[in-house]
Amino acid sequence: MSEILLSDLKTENRTFRMDSNFFNKRIYCLDLKIKRKPHFFLQEKEIVSGPFGSTLTSNAYLSCGIPFIRIENIKGGFCINPSDLIYISEENNELLRNSQLFVDDLILSKVGNSIGFYSRVDESIGKCNISENNLGIKLNNYSTDLKHYILTYLNTKIGYDLTIRRISGNAQPKLNVFDVSEIPIPIFDNDFYKQISKRILSSKESKEQSQQLYRQAEELLLETIGLKDFQPSQENKNIKSFSESFLATGRLDAEYYQPKYEDYLQLIRNYSNGFEPLQDVCNLKDSNFTPEDNVEYKYIELSDIGKSGDITSCTIAQGVELPTRARRAVNTHDVIISSI
Repeated sequence: MSEILLSDLKTENRTFRMDSNFFNKRIYCLDLKIKRKPHFFLQEKEIVSGPFGSTLTSNAYLSCGIPFIRIENIKGGFCINPSDLIYISEENNELLRNSQLFVDDLILSKVGNSIGFYSRVDESIGKCNISENNLGIKLNNYSTDLKHYILTYLNTKIGYDLTIRRISGNAQPKLNVFDVSEIPIPIFDNDFYKQISKRILSSKESKEQSQQLYRQAEELLLETIGLKDFQPSQENKNIKSFSESFLATGRLDAEYYQPKYEDYLQLIRNYSNGFEPLQDVCNLKDSNFTPEDNVEYKYIELSDIGKSGDITSCTIAQGVELPTRARRAVNTHDVIISSI
């Protein structure tokens, strides 16, 4: 074990922890190294927790209003994922004004496997609030450049390790409000912060451009194959003989035989340049892969896949920590589709 300074422990170990996670040699030495250089801490008063579950029930969720950020919206870090975003009323937001956040404030999870990812409230989200499982970091007293530096630093490997070090609890890992205020942040000059900020804003612009190009590509594809203004049948019944249904497909459920699907199939089959079955043009990965216990993997869950076909986040863990359903190895350029 490396040298442990009692003065450090008095200020950073207020819950009197003695577990190996807190005193991991590598991360403890990293923490100590940063503290021996110019650094600062976020103030505890700048960090707020989402409301208790009983304060705001699911009945208060709306389809528009003030964005209400949940764990699933911040799993990737840096950016808030707008997929499945829910909202609350202005009245409820005012009721929860202690956890109200604004542009360039940060949000992170305080429970579960999403701890360690910090997301920025950007201009598209604006004024928002957070769920009970999240923490908010209010940065209104910092310059824009410094806000973006803090976001970037906390999302680095160093920031992640120092955050994970603070996790307590076994059955339900969690972070306390004061835990985040005890993560040391190195001090650099203003020009360095400005360079970081320029790249944060540039990345946001590039992402918006990529989404626009994606929409243009989708429209071009639909127009080329004749699906842009295509209206399939709205008929909710279909009559099939036994030989045309179960004997041919092995399916007896009504959903499979809706007329609209036949309309889609007919349109594709009539495409002038022809078509091929997916299984003939792709290599379907249907064999199991067994992760090695002590190897680190990036694990993609269903909730990590965005509506635009992008992977918004992943869980980084050792093979031994992965769930039993982690049984498919994927590589760059592979396409993932949900099977449930």
